[in-house]
Amino acid sequence: MKIKVKDLIPNPYRRMEKYPIDVYKVESLKTSIEETSFWDNVLAREKDGKYEIAYGHHRLIAIQELGIKEVDIPVRDLDNATMVKIMANENMEDWGASPAIVNESVAVAKEFLDAELKKYESWEEARINKSINTLFENAGNFGRCKKKDGVGQTTLLKFLGGNWKQSRIQSALDTILSKDIDRAVVETRKTMSEGEDYKRALRKAKVPKKKQVEVVKKTEPIVKQWEKEEKRQKREARKRGEKVTVEHPAISKRRKIQKAVNMVSGMSEKEAGFKELEQEIERFKERIRAAYVGSRDLNLLLEELDVKKLEGLKSLFVLENVSDLVQELKKTLAFFGFDYKQLQIERR
Repeated sequence: MKIKVKDLIPNPYRRMEKYPIDVYKVESLKTSIEETSFWDNVLAREKDGKYEIAYGHHRLIAIQELGIKEVDIPVRDLDNATMVKIMANENMEDWGASPAIVNESVAVAKEFLDAELKKYESWEEARINKSINTLFENAGNFGRCKKKDGVGQTTLLKFLGGNWKQSRIQSALDTILSKDIDRAVVETRKTMSEGEDYKRALRKAKVPKKKQVEVVKKTEPIVKQWEKEEKRQKREARKRGEKVTVEHPAISKRRKIQKAVNMVSGMSEKEAGFKELEQEIERFKERIRAAYVGSRDLNLLLEELDVKKLEGLKSLFVLENVSDLVQELKKTLAFFGFDYKQLQIERR
């Protein structure tokens, strides 16, 4: 369908101030259009005499800047839910895992679904709405979403589709709904994982929300300097023929961020040490919990099969030894204040 370029407008769910345009991509598209005259790959719907594009925002800017007056593009009858999903998935293709884009995409999808929920009092009424009728398994699930803070990560994942990961949605929701984290701090990070590292560090250092941007700004050059120095030391060690122990990059970066945030926020070295101790204890508790569950299940299976000894293994998997291990792990869990009875027995 031939449409005047002046009548094309952005997807109403793509808040342009939140979704910056990649000028390099626009320039590349302009060159391609000038050389090949191929510029479609834009989908639109008619709305009040205008045409809202579902995707192709960079292409729209390119044809506007080239002064093209009219285009021939497909026009479809697209509902609001489809416009939101197309917008979110286009953003993932264009921007990958940019925290700002991920957070805004999740925020828009959540706002849309929550608004749809408010239109109905009961699950029976809501089932006529094709935008949401496949998202809720039953009336109970529908009711819980209405009573709580609206839709959560599971419902959003169903809505947004397979290009999204639940962990990414969970991280975005934590940032969007957080009362103790400045969203701007996370959204200026390059990756979602780096955003999570800063959130974790700021929370552990108990940095007030209003001071977080300033603290992170001062933290960044410190972390970069430490990384640079670490690389230098490793190069020097390799030249001397010394064995270099390399920590996993993600863990190394996380530790540096936490240390720098602690230092910049005014936390004393001793306080920071205790914070790190708390983290190590939490990790240790998780390992003990996993060991308890594994040894308990093994012990139960050995008892059921009336096995007294497992031959051919270097470890002494004798029934009474495994049983003793279970009892000792119970004591360890109790020492750290964890009720092992909460760990339900699930037989495979």
